[in-house]
Amino acid sequence: MTNSDRSLLWVIHTRPAAPERELLLNIHQELSRYDLSIGWYSTGIAKYHEDTQEYLDGVDSDLATLHNRCLANGIDSIVDFNSAGIPYIKGRKHIDLYSVFGKPMIQTTIFKNAYRTLKLDEVSKAVLGDAKETVGKYKGLTGREVQSLPVEEQKKYVLRDAELVMQLSKHNNSEVLDAMKSISEITGLDFERVCRTGISTWWTAIFDNMMENGECGRSRIPRINGKSSELQYVGGIVLQPKKGLYHDLIVVDVTSLYPTMAILHNLSFDTINCECCKGNLQCEIAKDITKDCKIEEEYWVCRQKREGAFPKKLKIFKEERLKQKKLGNHVKQLALKILINGGYGVFGSQYFKYYDPRVAELITAYGRYTIFKMKDIAQKMGFEIVYGDTDSLFLHYRNDKADLSQNNEEGISKFKEECSKQLGIEVEHTKTYKTAIISDKKKHYVGWTGIQGKEPDIVGMEGDKND
Repeated sequence: MTNSDRSLLWVIHTRPAAPERELLLNIHQELSRYDLSIGWYSTGIAKYHEDTQEYLDGVDSDLATLHNRCLANGIDSIVDFNSAGIPYIKGRKHIDLYSVFGKPMIQTTIFKNAYRTLKLDEVSKAVLGDAKETVGKYKGLTGREVQSLPVEEQKKYVLRDAELVMQLSKHNNSEVLDAMKSISEITGLDFERVCRTGISTWWTAIFDNMMENGECGRSRIPRINGKSSELQYVGGIVLQPKKGLYHDLIVVDVTSLYPTMAILHNLSFDTINCECCKGNLQCEIAKDITKDCKIEEEYWVCRQKREGAFPKKLKIFKEERLKQKKLGNHVKQLALKILINGGYGVFGSQYFKYYDPRVAELITAYGRYTIFKMKDIAQKMGFEIVYGDTDSLFLHYRNDKADLSQNNEEGISKFKEECSKQLGIEVEHTKTYKTAIISDKKKHYVGWTGIQGKEPDIVGMEGDKND
């Protein structure tokens, strides 16, 4: 089955009496016909204890199983394994959509957390919609259940799986794979490698290119008590909610809070606590910003010699994204959004080549400081702060204030202007809940916008049936 430059292969045992060796040779022949194949959990492997060979977790995927059966039948396998033990097809490209759809930034940015697991049945229903007969596993069966059915039923089951994988790859004009292709072009990484790796690999490639071009320098990795292992830092702020029933509850978000903090304050692995600005009072970060920081007792940021590699690239990406949005290039701007929003978190992972948790720590510290300042601005304008979480505030207008128009839109507009003027941030009015129930627990609320046909937002709540 082919579609333009994409190919998908499924194998159906069409001759029940054919020996396994002949079937394997036919599979080899079919795979060799295509430059690119696509699968779902086709590159996973089972893990065993290095010494005892005791099973730990995981399941051998299609390619791993194909390889093992080839060895058992004395056939030179078309499958090999890379240094990480991941199977691949020799001389051919293979995309495991399980890996692509499993990337956190893909789940949140493109699919808005529509699926909770990576089971093909759940993902296909969430992404493709459950109204079609062709969505979901064949007759809702599992792989174990289908093994006891007649061969003809097994063929239909396998064919349905193949169709679902192809439909997912083509969803919304192949949006996901085209986004991966765009990231490949931006980072210079091979398309297949982008599909099987994540945001840290992509940003490593970006910084490597900058290093090669002399655009940035390398800083030391901070050590505490002689150790440079992964260090912990405080994340975003969650304000204590005010329990109650509210009407016309306004929700505002800071657009790209963490990338904005990195740009505004020049936060990067090559600017934080630099030697050139040590002891310069103008470069020191105020204690009311760093009061919850754990990694360093004192912080300063380079103001003399350089713009940091991270904010420099973020600015370029943001400008390019706006350009692509104006041109109507949805996929390219989506790829840039993934890189922009996912960049800050990689600095907290010790497996990241440019690991520097001080970057993540200062970005979140400035984020918390910004939310508190927004809170002050809102309260002075007559808004009650009902709740706040990381980059958002829930505002309720107190109409007993005479100095503010009773028109919510006017009040929001003024609030946005003040935030831009005082803090240099862009605030978006994301929604207004006509009715909202706020729990006294953090991340627990129900809100309905009043739009007919639109389901209410239910966050952290669970139902309890009482007969």
